[in-house]
Amino acid sequence: MFERKAYAIHLNSGVQGTMNAIPRNNEAYSDTTVQIVVNADEDYAVESLTVKNDTTNGTIGTTLKSQDGQTSIYEFTMPASTVTVTATYTEARMLAASLYAFHEAEVAYRTAMGMGN
Repeated sequence: MFERKAYAIHLNSGVQGTMNAIPRNNEAYSDTTVQIVVNADEDYAVESLTVKNDTTNGTIGTTLKSQDGQTSIYEFTMPASTVTVTATYTEARMLAASLYAFHEAEVAYRTAMGMGN
């Protein structure tokens, strides 16, 4: 009889936040969807989430499913290997400054192209 093997999900949340995996036991079968919920500490925002295949050391693609304030939810498909999930953070004010600079550049471009605001 064939028995499915569950693979471990190692979480490295860093010092500016916490994260949890769904399923909650930090294990998943290959080809199943795993959700990672990342909660950034006050004054921080999630900058990125990296999932590495521990066997090949390759990066696994993630999809940002939702982001609400300091909480971000990502999904990925579990490989037939253990994985290590690492979150990085940025100070929220730095993120706000970057978004403002992007907005100003977009406004300048639209004005130069005669597209209005």
